[in-house]
Amino acid sequence: MDAVIKKQQGVHYTPPQLAVFLAKQVMDCFLDSLHKDSSFSSPIAILDPACGDGELLASLIQQMRINGVDTQFRVFGFDTDPDAVKRTRSRLKSLGGAGRQDLEVVIEQADFLAQQTSQKFDLVIANPPYVRTQVLGGVESRRLANKFELTGRVDLYYAFAVAISQALKPGGTMGQLTSNRFLSVKSGVAMRGLLSKEYKLCQLFDLGDT
Repeated sequence: MDAVIKKQQGVHYTPPQLAVFLAKQVMDCFLDSLHKDSSFSSPIAILDPACGDGELLASLIQQMRINGVDTQFRVFGFDTDPDAVKRTRSRLKSLGGAGRQDLEVVIEQADFLAQQTSQKFDLVIANPPYVRTQVLGGVESRRLANKFELTGRVDLYYAFAVAISQALKPGGTMGQLTSNRFLSVKSGVAMRGLLSKEYKLCQLFDLGDT
């Protein structure tokens, strides 16, 4: 995918160091919830709705293994870029390794926001695309606003946040990288409302210009 298309589609692949950081936060919150309620069942279902090159999924699986989470994983990823899908499939397949039977991988070339699925997930880790109303265009912005009940200026990652909340199991854990603008701008009220209504916040980091 060339630079122009990446910019138009809001594609920002996650640097490895940041992926490990987010994976650790997701894992810690998930393990903390398990200590309070151990009723989850194996396998653990994991989702990245805009998986890119698979950096977040790979980091989360590796962190879980490093910390002794010994169970089966069903890993799902969606991306519209066919090359990214191929890379992610290959990357996650390599994590299975010789003789390992604990990892099932389903990576699809598809738009997660267009999916109609009854599948629910224990863990979601995501760095969804950032695309503002001006770039999305009026028609697409209105479509997303109507579908996901958003108001004001719509950024694409707002829609992903709503869709993720609908895909999580009760008590599930979500870690998401986003622009920090929603914390203060008027158009971020929908995002702030979603987080306070649908989630019990475990941690929130504002990394600024890090």
